[in-house]
Amino acid sequence: MPTDRDIEAFFAAVDASDTEKLGTLLAPTVTLRVNAATPFSGRDAALKAFIDFGASLRSIRHDIVAISRGATATGDLISVEANITYGLLTGEDVQVAGTTTLRWTGSVVNDYRSYIDLGAIDEARRKKNLASVKSFLDNLEAMKFDAWADLFANDAVQENPYAPSNFPSRFVGKDALRDHYASMKTTYASMRFWDRRFQSSSDPNEIMAEFSWRHSSRQFRAQVRQSLLLRFPV
Repeated sequence: MPTDRDIEAFFAAVDASDTEKLGTLLAPTVTLRVNAATPFSGRDAALKAFIDFGASLRSIRHDIVAISRGATATGDLISVEANITYGLLTGEDVQVAGTTTLRWTGSVVNDYRSYIDLGAIDEARRKKNLASVKSFLDNLEAMKFDAWADLFANDAVQENPYAPSNFPSRFVGKDALRDHYASMKTTYASMRFWDRRFQSSSDPNEIMAEFSWRHSSRQFRAQVRQSLLLRFPV
């Protein structure tokens, strides 16, 4: 039966995305399950799942709270309760409680079942992304175009599907977006966004913003009002 040190070493390899070490601890026919998602069958598929999940985060840390032991007809049954800290790529740390059941045959794991609250990760991402969308409107309203452009990825794309014939149908890249919007300073005396409403989908990286927009023209001394609905993949 694996010792506490063996179990700690296993989770240290998971936290470090140490696929070389994990490759020696997983059986060739291992099955990996996370909550109710489709399981991964075989060592290669399981290792890839660990790699992909690790790449979506800045860090992972399992702080083991309790270890329970039992037996099955094919080997040892280990249940591990842990507080898991996920370091998100956006900078936040999210801690969730999780339980992992490991079925060992000899010195390798042939079944890995993890039950964790991934919703906490999604909620943290959703909260961060919503703050970014609000900053998008705040900086645009204040005409702080450098701070506004810094919210975009370098290869960001803005699609303008209903643009008139004399207006670009899309802008590609942060610099192109900054240059275009910065030119608004010579056109608009002011901009205001109000009646802001935000919604998110099941994907925490997608925010919908609905708002009213008013701008005052420097040239014509007129005001234009519009209602807009924008989709932000972030």
